Amino acid sequence: MLARSLRAQPCVPSSGPLAKYTVRDGMLLSGVLSWLGFSPEPEPEHDLIMTIKRGILAAQEGDLKKADQMFHIALRMAVDLGHEEGQTHIYCLLANTALERGFNGQAERLFTEVLKRILADGEAQDSNSVVEISLKLAGIFMAQNDVEKAEQGFEFCTKTQQFKVELEGDDCSEDTLALYGLSLDKQGQFLLGRGRLQEAENSFNSAVKVSTRLLGENDQQTLVVRNSLATVLSLRGETGRALSILANIISRAEETKSQYLATFLINKGIVGLRSGSVGSAREDCTRARAEAVDRSDAETTLEADECLKQLLAFAA
Repeated sequence: MLARSLRAQPCVPSSGPLAKYTVRDGMLLSGVLSWLGFSPEPEPEHDLIMTIKRGILAAQEGDLKKADQMFHIALRMAVDLGHEEGQTHIYCLLANTALERGFNGQAERLFTEVLKRILADGEAQDSNSVVEISLKLAGIFMAQNDVEKAEQGFEFCTKTQQFKVELEGDDCSEDTLALYGLSLDKQGQFLLGRGRLQEAENSFNSAVKVSTRLLGENDQQTLVVRNSLATVLSLRGETGRALSILANIISRAEETKSQYLATFLINKGIVGLRSGSVGSAREDCTRARAEAVDRSDAETTLEADECLKQLLAFAA
């Protein structure tokens, strides 16, 4: 998603589920850890660095339980060293790990603690780090069905980033622009889930513009957000527009060999079925299944099977 365009933030490195713990350009030691103010010479700090690295590597390998254990050990070491910045960063790593493990309550508490710490340390309330953490919290509130807090969170993130993007104009950093697009996308998903289709359409339209500006028309993220826009349009009864967008998306996905081609085909098949284009829908869903099988994508294969089942039920 658009998150992968974000460079590692000092507090919350992000780039996707596991890449939250990855610093770009191979700068793990000199990037995140040097930001903490560590040097490799002193033995206690060296031990702390190695413990953090072991936790990061465990997370990259998918062993989130071990990562959590290593980060807790690192936190105790940072407390013993009196390293406040180190503690803050480790809290972030713990929060991300909890979020990946589905421990939303724990993640909420940890991200809230991080916000308190960085704001107390002088971080601006509209900084990208604050917005990124706030976006994670909004997603947690959405998962907990705390609609009011989720909506407030998404609104804060989109409005804050919009102001910065408009203020900075052509000088706007990629980080700021990417975080704006990500916030719009997440807000659109929230609104779609609440059935607020016109507002969702507005959010996705803006997200498409941001993604196109940042990544180009053929980038997978741009195609994914346009797919979400097509979904909203189909639910609003604008089937023709939705099918036109999906046909264009699929064409671009074929050119770029997108990993999401099967998903786009399924969406087009479902929209086609709703419009009564049974033959075209069957072709899309059959092709989607073959594409998913070729990629060994079990989840998307099941979605394609469900699409084909709906077609059989429709024809019965």
